[in-house]
Amino acid sequence: AIYHSPSEASPRLWPDAYVPLATIRILLRSSEATVASNTAISLWRENSRPRIPNELLDDWKPVIVEFVDEGHVLENVFKEFPDLAFPWIARRLEDIRTQRRRFWFGHKQDRALSAAVSVLPLDKRAELIDMLPNQCASRVVRTLIGGHSELFERLLSKEGLDNVKLAPLETFYDHSSEFREFGGAWMRMAAIALDSGHSEAAIFEASQAGGGSWSGSESQMYANRLFPFEKLLEHSDSRLRRIGQIGVDHFTMRRDASLAGEKRARQRGKIP
Repeated sequence: AIYHSPSEASPRLWPDAYVPLATIRILLRSSEATVASNTAISLWRENSRPRIPNELLDDWKPVIVEFVDEGHVLENVFKEFPDLAFPWIARRLEDIRTQRRRFWFGHKQDRALSAAVSVLPLDKRAELIDMLPNQCASRVVRTLIGGHSELFERLLSKEGLDNVKLAPLETFYDHSSEFREFGGAWMRMAAIALDSGHSEAAIFEASQAGGGSWSGSESQMYANRLFPFEKLLEHSDSRLRRIGQIGVDHFTMRRDASLAGEKRARQRGKIP
């Protein structure tokens, strides 16, 4: 239930502050984005479920879509109001395309983006793929595709998206967990990309665009990155085996060069 003050039916907007509905509506309709967004966030945080009074929903929802980017807020908003997920993403894609507002899907929005996409059916994801601008961040494309072959085929069919078409094939390396092999979804998408005319070398390059981090020696890092490509050499599809060979050749050369450099550094006493 909405928190009410003892004397009037006003939702709580800030701790220990009960504000009349008419006042909150004015704040939500403010021409100042900061005022409107802070009001929308405060209204969400300070009231128990159902958090937003029905009388305010028509004013509150557009503010969430237009101005709110805080992932820790939105991941819960989208669970309760999944109808906001599509317009929230669409608004930002349009901003990127038109450059109406400087916006990028950075770490601040990662949680929000994942939460928004998680409540969307595949047909709505497909609509968003049709809206993608070529300058869109690759993480948006990866999240929308989510390993779904039919969505990846739709992405590859779009004109003017050369910068992001292969983004779903990016892999990430994390020092906390070794990447041991490509999953079935990745291999299916790689085959689809090859069928659409992309080369084995382009698939390999796309797989390395995600970056990552590591701990330990550089040579061990390259050895770890070599392993999944060695596994690809066992695949039944000769084209995927060629991708595997490109990766093996690349990371073997990098590993061996690093080993030689580390040996020289030890001889000079620069590393233990």
